[in-house]
Amino acid sequence: KQQAANCSYPHISVPEIPACYFEVKETGNYSEVSNRCQEHGMHVASVLSKKENDFLLTFLMGKYGNSFEHFLGLTEQGTWEDGSPVSFINGSSRCNVALTRFGWKCRMYTEHSAICKRIKVD
Repeated sequence: KQQAANCSYPHISVPEIPACYFEVKETGNYSEVSNRCQEHGMHVASVLSKKENDFLLTFLMGKYGNSFEHFLGLTEQGTWEDGSPVSFINGSSRCNVALTRFGWKCRMYTEHSAICKRIKVD
């Protein structure tokens, strides 16, 4: 199974998206959670499609209901931390954004958990 080979626990994935994800549960400012992602060989997650956004929402809503705010890797410059092209936006886009049940929200000077991501390699 692809997930077992590339996205072993505690990383998660779905077959339709060629990436592995990891939840940084401890809260921190953007720089701190970015460092935690890097410790796992990942970046704070880029979200490149509605399908990817919906997958992450479903995952987080399954754990936290409507009560969560997790950093995504969109920077103040409006670019993804991992260098991916910005091809999908779901709310705020020129700030450090947090994924919430109600869209992406600017969260510049607050502490949150994060979703980390890396591309799967076959």
